[in-house]
Amino acid sequence: MIVAGSSVVVLGIELEKRSAGDIIRADDDNKKRDALLKILEKLEEYAAVVVFDRAEIVTSLSDLRDKTESLPVVSFGDYVFAEHHNTIINILSGIADVLSLLFGEILAVEEIKSEAQSLQLVGRGNMVSASLHNSIVEILKKIADLLERYTITEVVLWDDVEVKLYLAPEK
Repeated sequence: MIVAGSSVVVLGIELEKRSAGDIIRADDDNKKRDALLKILEKLEEYAAVVVFDRAEIVTSLSDLRDKTESLPVVSFGDYVFAEHHNTIINILSGIADVLSLLFGEILAVEEIKSEAQSLQLVGRGNMVSASLHNSIVEILKKIADLLERYTITEVVLWDDVEVKLYLAPEK
């Protein structure tokens, strides 16, 4: 659990946690967009190595990149609509699905998937709560940690048997 008022680094992007009652700043949304793009870049590197479900993974990543790139970059004073946050929530669910294809149903992926699916969509005219913002930041951090922890070194498809080889990087 990440403490409100603190920050976390997601693939080089510093994301701030907010306390109850805090206003979510334009920069917070821009940084979430940037973190999503970095995560997608990392996933595209994985997709370049895999041979199983490759077409499905590449198509999903392309769709997720299009959605992420379509998120507006906002400035102080700009309106940030519910659709903006709902798109981020949908992207996180899509990333969780891609993680399932890449890593299988391992515990870390199942946690990310469950947390992404439990995020509440924002209704039109509603404020984004610090709690929702922090949950999104926490999921982004978990995804980045997973991608930094595992490296695909080889994936073999042989006689309809999938062999997924994931090695933790040497420290």
